[in-house]
Amino acid sequence: MAAASVRIEDFVSSRYPPDQLVIAGPGRRLAGYLIEGAIWFVGILLGIITVGILLIPFFIGYLVWFIFAAINGQTPGKQLLGMYIMKADGTRAGGGYVWVRELLIKGLVTSLITMATFGIFWIVAALWCLWDRDRQCLWDKMASTYIAWSPRGYKPLTANELQLMGMARTVEPVVAPPSAVAPPPPPPLAAAPSPPNSQSVPDQLRQLARLHDEGIITDEEYESRRSELVKRL
Repeated sequence: MAAASVRIEDFVSSRYPPDQLVIAGPGRRLAGYLIEGAIWFVGILLGIITVGILLIPFFIGYLVWFIFAAINGQTPGKQLLGMYIMKADGTRAGGGYVWVRELLIKGLVTSLITMATFGIFWIVAALWCLWDRDRQCLWDKMASTYIAWSPRGYKPLTANELQLMGMARTVEPVVAPPSAVAPPPPPPLAAAPSPPNSQSVPDQLRQLARLHDEGIITDEEYESRRSELVKRL
């Protein structure tokens, strides 16, 4: 039997099994942009029809939606299509990182370069994901982000959530030995030694229960970590 090749294919598949996360393709990303554009089109149209009466409520409503989506590492369009913004350490982007990516890098910086290049830069930046191995647009390159899609509703953890669970703050690539048949990929969030947590054990138990209730961690991960914490009481 031929030797198995190294498992790394792209950023996401090197860290997560395909039933949890896969790299988001250009079609799905385009659909997300079109959904957000359609939402804005309808909102502005309603504002024009109502002579501006509904424009401010629409803007406030969209802003609130964006804030809650950003906490989950998403934008409204990505949230509707099950996509997540991932950081270079393999974890899900938090709210602050999403705001930096969307407003500062993708919004301000990209807009300035686009105006200086008479619109050419935005076209090239958006189309870059068509031939990029990791399906990154140029603003993803600038922000060191990747867009992943969860086919079964899996929600990756942020670095802070990993730390609260007493785990490593990064998700390292999983590489299969080239001289052996590749076994089933191990869980992407394997426990690793970490500095002592500053939280008390009861606080960690409550945080662990919250992560389990929200479906962020599996039953097995919950029971394993809970047993470790109970022993420390």
